[in-house]
Amino acid sequence: MSQGKSGLRGLRGFPEVMAAAGISTIGDGIQLVTLPLLAASLTTSPQAIAALAAAGMLPALIFALPAGALVDRIDRRRLLVIVDVVRALILAGLVLLLLSGRLVLWELFVITFVLGVCGVLFGTGSVAYLPSIVPKNKLAQANGYLSTITELGNGVIGPALGGPIFAISKSLPFAIDALSFAGSAYFLSRLARSSELAPAQTRAAPPAGSFGRQVAEGLGWLFRRRSLRSLVFVVAGWNLFGWMPEATFILYATQELQLGEVGYALLFTTTSVGAVLGGLVSSRLISRWGMQPVLYGSIGLYALLMVPVAFSDSVVVVGVAFFAQGIPLVAWTVVSTTIRQALVPDELLGRVASVFRLVASGFSPLGMLAGGLLAGWLGLRAVYLVSAAGIVLFVVMNMRGLRILAAEAETETRQAAHTEAP
Repeated sequence: MSQGKSGLRGLRGFPEVMAAAGISTIGDGIQLVTLPLLAASLTTSPQAIAALAAAGMLPALIFALPAGALVDRIDRRRLLVIVDVVRALILAGLVLLLLSGRLVLWELFVITFVLGVCGVLFGTGSVAYLPSIVPKNKLAQANGYLSTITELGNGVIGPALGGPIFAISKSLPFAIDALSFAGSAYFLSRLARSSELAPAQTRAAPPAGSFGRQVAEGLGWLFRRRSLRSLVFVVAGWNLFGWMPEATFILYATQELQLGEVGYALLFTTTSVGAVLGGLVSSRLISRWGMQPVLYGSIGLYALLMVPVAFSDSVVVVGVAFFAQGIPLVAWTVVSTTIRQALVPDELLGRVASVFRLVASGFSPLGMLAGGLLAGWLGLRAVYLVSAAGIVLFVVMNMRGLRILAAEAETETRQAAHTEAP
């Protein structure tokens, strides 16, 4: 039976990728909750805890572009395995420090920073590696499944487990996280080389020259493509305006909606629950309506759902709006990632992915800072309206490029489907 008829389950390597993602994202979700709790057990300084969060975000700004060049230079599968092994060893070391009672704050800063570097390498490498085992006409479906697993593990299951496990033992959640990365490394190590999995999609020869030259080559190729350049601008706008409400979300929940700690936590997870559903339906939406309608529709719906959040005093209405936002949020991620994977040459995938990661990582903290300033000036609710208007504005400004981009990607996937047909 051909791959085209047997679906993703018939693709060699994809079940292992799914298993690796399922295990590691639960560990990621546990870590997301427990690292701040661990920091709070070592210091009561809000500046130190905020600095620790920055230490985890900083690697994306510093190493995103070099990571892309590295991903294009070496075997991607091997890189993913090595990164997972390193993360498992780092967390095992953290467990030993906790059990011995010797952990000090500066060591936690170093661990957080190194884990951030590993996250940049793994995130860039996984986006670039997926097209080597999944044909272009099935990338949307594969990205949808992986997004569902990521949101379920990182946004729902992991955070729900993290707090109770930490209450039992400070070291236990990090031991579980270490095992999750070891499990991910095991499943990824079972994969054959990409050339053996998909002979028709064999990688080109690794680029030659210095890292700086390779980075410049990737940047030059990307920004010569007007349509892809439009997508970069939209990603910048989405992260700048989309992250504005996040800075004051705790204040919105407790002051505007009068929620307590439990209500705040439940409201915080509603978007992730919606995102799980979004991952399940996004590829079907793309298959039924096409990439361009999903691209525009996901952005428009996400922005529209800001309106009830800005005006309603009902916790139920706001909760439903946040839940619903998860669906277009993931649909946007799936369609934009699939477009890049379909159009970017394999030898440039790592470097192009690194540019998008750098843009997202650079503009999201700026958005949070701007959101805090706007909340103090215009009020907590007005931030949601500014966020929605800004996202829509960036899309309108780049609409022509997005239309061309979606059409090109759909042509590529149709050609791939024709090639896969018996």
